[in-house]
Amino acid sequence: MQHNDFRIQRTSQGGIYLGLFDGKEVAVKIFCIGTELAKQEKMCLEQCLTSNHLVKLFGAEEKKPCLYLCLSLCEKNLEEHLSASENEVNCKGVLKTLFEAVQELHMFGFGHQDLHPRNILIDAAGKVCLADFDKSKSLSEGQKDVIIKDLKALRRLVLYVVTLGKVPFEENDRDDWDCPEDVQDYVETADLRESLVSPDEGSPVENLLRDLIQHPFFWSKET
Repeated sequence: MQHNDFRIQRTSQGGIYLGLFDGKEVAVKIFCIGTELAKQEKMCLEQCLTSNHLVKLFGAEEKKPCLYLCLSLCEKNLEEHLSASENEVNCKGVLKTLFEAVQELHMFGFGHQDLHPRNILIDAAGKVCLADFDKSKSLSEGQKDVIIKDLKALRRLVLYVVTLGKVPFEENDRDDWDCPEDVQDYVETADLRESLVSPDEGSPVENLLRDLIQHPFFWSKET
């Protein structure tokens, strides 16, 4: 039902609403039929149905003039999670899952192109999921440039998460933004951010996330 009481979020296309699909609570994302945004989101989700870290597409229905996508329901986005969390946030866990999600999306043949705290969702069990694929691009459309754009966004997200949102995502896109030295594991954090924009020469950029998931930033204290 497109009623204000059930609206989760406004969007340029029509909003996201709480709904039911096959007896399950879902998030229903509404698009105008035939728009490029609608086509891209639906195509990307349909080709990533077996993913582990992306929101799930349960079904799609059309009733002119709207396309309804029924997606897994999450409780909050990353921005809300960091600002409202009463307990200590597992920054490394959040970021590792995010790295794995973007790597998984690349393996399915897409670049996200709009990585942002509001496009990273947390479900009721605390699982991190990547969402909003209406601006995604096929890696066949200039693979290296598409991947590099995602990597640069991840670099900004690392700083945003380790500072618990105190360094705004929108403001840390400059190359001269340094990691504050008072963050936990400063050396590893700074090196991880540098590695995202300065990969080793001779190493294909498409392998970078796979390698960085093993970065010392993600190691346990014992390791």
